[in-house]
Amino acid sequence: MKFKHLLMTAVILLSNVSFTQEIYFVKFKDNIQATDVKSSLESRISSILQTDAPLNSKQLSVVPFAKGLAERIPALNRIVVLKSTGTTAIEDLVGSLKNDSDILYVQKGSEYKIDFIPNDSLVNTQWALSKISAYEAWEITQGADTVVVSVIDTGIDYKHPDLVNKVFINNGETGTDSQGRDKKSNGVDDDNNGFIDDYMGWDFTDRTGFPFDTTGGDYLDWDNDPMDENLFSHGTSVAGLIGAETNNGMGIAGVAPKIRILNNRAFDPQGYGEEDDVAAAILYSVLMGAKVINMSFGDYSYSHVLKDVVQYAYSKNVVLVASSGNSNSPDPHYPSGYSEVISVGNSTSEDFVAGSSNYGSTLDMVAPGTQVKTTSRNWNYSDFNGTSAAAPFVSASAAMILSLKSFSNEEVKQILKSTADDIGQQGWDQRAGAGRLNLLRALTVLAPSSIKFNFPRQDYSSSEDTLRINATILSSYFKSFSLEYGTGLNPTSWTVLIDQEKNQVSGKDIFNFPIAGLKDTVYTLRIKVEQTNAFTAEERVNFRIKRAGTKGELISLLPAYYGDKPTFMAAVYTEDPAVVKMYYKKLSDVSFSYVTLDGFSTNTGFVKQLHYGFVPKSQVSASDFYEIYFEVINEGGFTTIIRDSVSRNFTLNSSDLFRTFEKTEKNYTLPGGYIFDKSITLPGNKKGALLREVMTPETTVLFEFENNTFTPSAIDTLYRKIAKDYGDFNKDGINDLLSLWGYSAHIHRQMDTKPHFQLTTSADTSFFWPIGVFDLDRDNKNELLAVRNDTTIVIYSVNNDLSLTYKSRFYNTSGMGFGGNIFNSPFVIVKDIDRDNKNEIVFTDSDGDIVILKVNSLTDIKPDKLIRTGYVSSSSFIAVGDFNNDNNQDIAVLLQAVPDVDIAPYNRVLIFNFNGSDLSVIYDNAFVPGE
Repeated sequence: MKFKHLLMTAVILLSNVSFTQEIYFVKFKDNIQATDVKSSLESRISSILQTDAPLNSKQLSVVPFAKGLAERIPALNRIVVLKSTGTTAIEDLVGSLKNDSDILYVQKGSEYKIDFIPNDSLVNTQWALSKISAYEAWEITQGADTVVVSVIDTGIDYKHPDLVNKVFINNGETGTDSQGRDKKSNGVDDDNNGFIDDYMGWDFTDRTGFPFDTTGGDYLDWDNDPMDENLFSHGTSVAGLIGAETNNGMGIAGVAPKIRILNNRAFDPQGYGEEDDVAAAILYSVLMGAKVINMSFGDYSYSHVLKDVVQYAYSKNVVLVASSGNSNSPDPHYPSGYSEVISVGNSTSEDFVAGSSNYGSTLDMVAPGTQVKTTSRNWNYSDFNGTSAAAPFVSASAAMILSLKSFSNEEVKQILKSTADDIGQQGWDQRAGAGRLNLLRALTVLAPSSIKFNFPRQDYSSSEDTLRINATILSSYFKSFSLEYGTGLNPTSWTVLIDQEKNQVSGKDIFNFPIAGLKDTVYTLRIKVEQTNAFTAEERVNFRIKRAGTKGELISLLPAYYGDKPTFMAAVYTEDPAVVKMYYKKLSDVSFSYVTLDGFSTNTGFVKQLHYGFVPKSQVSASDFYEIYFEVINEGGFTTIIRDSVSRNFTLNSSDLFRTFEKTEKNYTLPGGYIFDKSITLPGNKKGALLREVMTPETTVLFEFENNTFTPSAIDTLYRKIAKDYGDFNKDGINDLLSLWGYSAHIHRQMDTKPHFQLTTSADTSFFWPIGVFDLDRDNKNELLAVRNDTTIVIYSVNNDLSLTYKSRFYNTSGMGFGGNIFNSPFVIVKDIDRDNKNEIVFTDSDGDIVILKVNSLTDIKPDKLIRTGYVSSSSFIAVGDFNNDNNQDIAVLLQAVPDVDIAPYNRVLIFNFNGSDLSVIYDNAFVPGE
């Protein structure tokens, strides 16, 4: 009776608790009739439990095995199923049954889960899914369609078969209206959200005067068609990684297969976007209920406007994720550098951090971003690289976490960081942050925490004597926290302010930091939280002490053309991040106007150190005189004025109206791609062109030209060979081809039969960047020039058999400027420009120097002339010719802007010549793409 009483007590105690049902398979021996097994088991259970009452079907029941399908199978018809709610008493019952001499076995039923490997055709190429344990994570959740991830990018190819069912559809703009019209196109804001017919996202690309002034004309108007038109499918690639349809028999599998993607286009086909469009896309994402925003873009400058918008989205509990940048730089990158944003770097399949991935104090974590397979435009698939590819993995993982529970955005951030796999130095480190994303751990270790600086936020500037530090430090695994500071953006040594504090805090002032004795520079604060699970969480923030104005250096001020309209362009470098205003007026006017040197005339006020911009073209008349000066405003509010060497305003004359010439379209075409600039001579006096098509840039194809038609030669292809120079290198009457791939050089001998180019010589070393083949010392023998390292060019003689023999080297001695002193691209001119029977070598470097060397002999190459443009250039092109019709050779140099430094693309053209031994600049103008 005592046993029965305990059993009843258990039933009473468990009656209000939900249990997982347990199943036991009981097989009787052959001496029990198959038709009697069910009743025989029920009888035995009643006897063991000492009750005559029928079994309670809600607590304990006996049912046929396999729904009765086994009753006619002799080997299986003596198996019966015992179902239990899982009470503690079942173990005693099972123990008794196992001792019954008529029972062959009692086996507990196992619970199986599907080993979910989707049937997508390219899933085996998606190494990143295994790396972050996505397959195992999908057994927990594949996401929820109530979770929306906003992709702010170049748009999405919403017709792609792997994305067509994944794009978020706004129900307020679907169906028919009261007049029977389709709400998608009725021209009415049916859901009253301020956007007409926004049934599948929005196109925010309104390039009003982009990149500089408000009169340049719209590139595209705001509209409801956010189709991806980017050549490299950037937005489509991001979307595919986040949520490509899974298990549909084609393509790839997205990390979060069940979520929805909000399509917000804020960048044009070239990948440029205006800040107000990005800001509008963020606000729209919040309006439409996005829980996660992916931002695979950024810049080293920041503005207060975008910072305010990011903070607003954060205040609405949106998880913000951004790429850290691809410049191998430790400097803050925005928007990823904002405190509210999860900054994501790029990791490889071997769990290294990619060499190009940005790092430093603002980095939170890394995720796969090297050679990851994803969707691309027009139903295609391609490999995607960089931190732009890494960020979507974290965005998708955040969405997966939110599919399980409604955590705060800060809790999601800490879950992702605290469950990352440590792939670098132990604990947080500058290269990998908290580590590499592990989706499975993020979904199984859902212990929320909140660790953040409430004040100061990233990039705060102070001129006070004391800095108030306010923080929130809450963790389920909390043990203690410490507060430290160091000098610089990424300190190597730290000073402890609070050591192993045992109490957690929420929105509390934790320290009043005396900073009166600290010098004016940038500092980093960090909170280190020791946790009971052996994980150390870390959060950092940079702040600056500034008690005076910021020095600024005028790099360049010159006439320019925006499209075909004259203007003035300027470049200023400031020792600290600041805003620079350029004030301008006609000499005859009374008051000045200004434009911030952002690359925009909307006066956004980007905070950075290298500033470019120009006067809106509508404000400049041709061939007129203007006064200009500059104002530097740092984050502390202090100002500095830049004028000329005698403290007067600069005076410049604007250019003439730009003269254009009519284009003549030829009646033959080539595919889009990169054309080698020298014509190829083929047998029979035919001509050909070498071309790398855009979609297959690793392959160079020879196109034969005959009868006004270019025809590709299928057999004349060069894989991973980019044509660099062409001519008779060894003076044997047969042309040769110099090619490169990366930092390796190859010489091909031209043949009369196909394939026309036969590989003869390779210089495949760790760094051998070929420039071209020249007769440097004018001895009728050719030499090959190659970049050997950042500042060194080597000289090799070309032998009769096209082999190479080292001769000498020379260096870039122009001196270091902003932007470095390296050879960014292998272009030089070798020419006797000053007519002294000795060649000059002309090249440019990364800080805009135009360097001229005199070739006295192969072993005696000396600096001759130097032009410092101050133009930080990503690449340059050089040409020689008589450009002003004076029967003298001139040198023209085209300098191109650096994408990672300059907000907008533009070029600068200089033309100069020798007047005796003097160097004269005869033309210097900047050019900005415009209408």
